[in-house]
Amino acid sequence: MKTIQLTNAHLMPNADELEGQHLDASHYVHLIDDSTTVLKPDGSLLLIYDSNALSLWKLAWAFKNVPLESANRGMAAGGSFRPRKKDGTRSRTNQTRPVPSGAMGFLDRSGRNPNCRMTELTHNHYAQFKKARPFVEEVSRQFQALAPERWVAQRAFVDRVSPDFYIPNTVFTTITVNRNWRTYAHTDPDDFRPGFGVMAVAEKGHFAGCELIFPKYRIAVDMRSGGLLLADVHELHGNAPLVVRPPHQRLSFVFYARERMDVCGSVAEELERVEQMEEL
Repeated sequence: MKTIQLTNAHLMPNADELEGQHLDASHYVHLIDDSTTVLKPDGSLLLIYDSNALSLWKLAWAFKNVPLESANRGMAAGGSFRPRKKDGTRSRTNQTRPVPSGAMGFLDRSGRNPNCRMTELTHNHYAQFKKARPFVEEVSRQFQALAPERWVAQRAFVDRVSPDFYIPNTVFTTITVNRNWRTYAHTDPDDFRPGFGVMAVAEKGHFAGCELIFPKYRIAVDMRSGGLLLADVHELHGNAPLVVRPPHQRLSFVFYARERMDVCGSVAEELERVEQMEEL
């Protein structure tokens, strides 16, 4: 695996101003398409891409017909807004335009949902989730092999999470699944920071583009089937234009531990908490 040590001369001035915008080839100089480690100017890790890390990636096609739509993807969908209700007033709840994305696994408490829970998509498509589990477990093992210190930190965090709310035999609580979707420039603030963002792609047919760009560092990664990307997703990132024609698909997967999952009780305790809140 080769290593790229970036210097301050590589950095794009004012890259953070690109948040919420689409990125393209003008925002990178280096394109990573084989096994490479990229270090930031201070020597810390920006990303590791192993182009042949995964042998079980075809199991990810268990999700090929799972309906994916979300109106809660924040800046990755170009930013949020408060929609108007039928009476003309603005909703108190922010949402984004619908995008072909969904969450598998588990979510922590939020303003909309006062209890930790299995995602609705997982509940409705549990057979597909179960079929893909060996793939998810392999991703976790390869994460450990490629970035052991980051994996150990995430393992310690997940060990504090109720077993009801993480994916067994992994260091992940949640998986975001995207179908044929080009994200806007964004960061992933809910990911456990001492761990790492872990990403993979499954191709069915052919696609071009959709490289994942880190504009501040002028780096892009062309993820393909069998590859595994570990990256600092607290850095701004987004996709280049995607060219794909149905029925061809590009499924992308983001595996992570959500930072607030360690406050979750068991399923029974979470349900009891909701009941107590309803009685108030």
